[in-house]
Amino acid sequence: MKAEPLGLTKLQRDTFLVIQEMLKDGDGVAPSVREIGNEIERSPSAVHGILVSLRERGWISWLPGRNRSIHLLRSLPAPDEFDDRPFVGFFNPAAGPLG
Repeated sequence: MKAEPLGLTKLQRDTFLVIQEMLKDGDGVAPSVREIGNEIERSPSAVHGILVSLRERGWISWLPGRNRSIHLLRSLPAPDEFDDRPFVGFFNPAAGPLG
């Protein structure tokens, strides 16, 4: 899997964003592994593997043996808060034509 600049694969980033959004929307109650799996369309076993990798990279933590104990150690902007279009430069209409 290809890692992004944040050190996360797309699936890891998407999973992290799902958890972040569910924590925000659910009065701070962490989602279950099954709920996360339903959102990202993965089995609980696959979700567990993703969560372990996020923990190893320092993005999340949880209390062993405790359900719904995921805690975020970092944050990411929501997908609608960033734009995939490249930044080209500033446009100053007072400067006249660019050509």
